[in-house]
Amino acid sequence: MSVGFVFGSVYFRCKHDRLSSKSMRRVKFTSSNTSLRCSTSDTISVRNELLQMLKDTSKSGRGRKTPAELRNVVLELVGQLESSVNPNESRVTPELLNGSWKCLYTTRVSSASLIQRFIVGSTEQVQNVFQRLKLSNAQGRLSNTADFRNSARGVLHVNANIEDLNTAQNRLEIRFSDAFFELDARPFSITPIRIPYPVPFRVLGKKACGWLEVTYVDEMMRISRGNRGTVFVLIRLDSDDSENISNSDSNLILNDDFLFPSTW
Repeated sequence: MSVGFVFGSVYFRCKHDRLSSKSMRRVKFTSSNTSLRCSTSDTISVRNELLQMLKDTSKSGRGRKTPAELRNVVLELVGQLESSVNPNESRVTPELLNGSWKCLYTTRVSSASLIQRFIVGSTEQVQNVFQRLKLSNAQGRLSNTADFRNSARGVLHVNANIEDLNTAQNRLEIRFSDAFFELDARPFSITPIRIPYPVPFRVLGKKACGWLEVTYVDEMMRISRGNRGTVFVLIRLDSDDSENISNSDSNLILNDDFLFPSTW
């Protein structure tokens, strides 16, 4: 069973129902008048349905452990939100993107490395993944954090420079700059141990570059696609949540796929 189009409408599962044809209801979906800043009620309904499906990321591994049937529904709902946007409005602006985000879901690619599969797939090790965006004019900074403090008492930070805001294609042109592990050294020291990540970004040239397209964004959710087609679904964190993640910009970062642009 999967979500499908019928005469311009979209089917999506009723909240709390099982994934079956009997649990699907039909909602009229119109994209021509949808605004990025003021979503229609139908768009909000689809967004909330997607959030309901993805609410327990610890069990799904942010997509890796999601059953195929549910994965199809998630991607159909993602497609509906993407088709609802106004094509004439830019989605890569500081007003829409700046702030802290938490990753709920990513699609996977067969070429993912062992390290990548560990970071995202092993939810026993990785508790959460985060991203902070700071845009100003045509440039900015992207910081990703994979949090595995519950298992190994540490986090992995990966940072990138946003070298251009491609407003025509709603893309962030990114060059990765540095990465490091930060491990809790207690009881021997209150200062965390910092270990450089073994990726020489500065000598990789174009291999350290990629782009991230913003296909949907509102006050609560962002959907992005990387240059290799990986889909990311993130929710915006409020200021209080952001402070709990970190007290400094350097301590905020995101999902594993953001760490390896060649697999986006």
